[in-house]
Amino acid sequence: MSGPGNHAILDRDSRLRKGQKIRDLLARRRSLTNLRILDVGTGSGHAASVFLDAVRPDGEVCAVDRRRQLAAHGISFRLAETTDIPFEDKSFDVVITNHVIEHVGEERDQRHHLSEIRRVLKDDGLVYLAVPNRRAVWEHHYDLPFLSWLPRPAASWLLRATRKGTDYDCRPLSAPELRNLLSAAGLSHEDITFEALRYMAKHEMGPTAGRVVGNCPDFILRCLLPLSPTLVAMARKKRTDNA
Repeated sequence: MSGPGNHAILDRDSRLRKGQKIRDLLARRRSLTNLRILDVGTGSGHAASVFLDAVRPDGEVCAVDRRRQLAAHGISFRLAETTDIPFEDKSFDVVITNHVIEHVGEERDQRHHLSEIRRVLKDDGLVYLAVPNRRAVWEHHYDLPFLSWLPRPAASWLLRATRKGTDYDCRPLSAPELRNLLSAAGLSHEDITFEALRYMAKHEMGPTAGRVVGNCPDFILRCLLPLSPTLVAMARKKRTDNA
């Protein structure tokens, strides 16, 4: 599901931690027992594998990606070389698109990515979406500051000048851009970036950083959210949708 470059993170431990975070944030909103879950752009599949126990006894975990890199077992996998998702309408209770939308292409491709997710989502389904924040200070794909702030030609020039790449092949989103894309796709959403930061402080950050973030007053964190490295949302079909 990604673009020309391959930015997939395939190591087992970090993917398992990521999957556990996604699972726990979803489980706060609904039981995962017996659900059918789709992981779009699954990479190694290790993050998706965290859901295998959660959906038992009668659920299923499916995954798609444009490359076959699957290392985890027990997941139903299909290739998807474009933003088309090779499943029937209203097939899934939960769809996960974790750091995928920035790799699918231009805005029209991102719109299609979300419209396909909406198509395969059941009427009462839930979408977990995470995307790098275009306004974050550090661009982690290429380990450079302010890269995503630049126009695409300037960002590509900087990559060549620093010998980190040739073309800037990612399209991170700002919070307003994400809101507009979700709305255009017929999805309402809840911004859970703040909640995800609190979760990371408790479970993923080192002791010092975890204490700083964990003890930071809510109003300060909210002021810093526009610069958060990642934007995280839970989305549903709009209530006005009669499909």
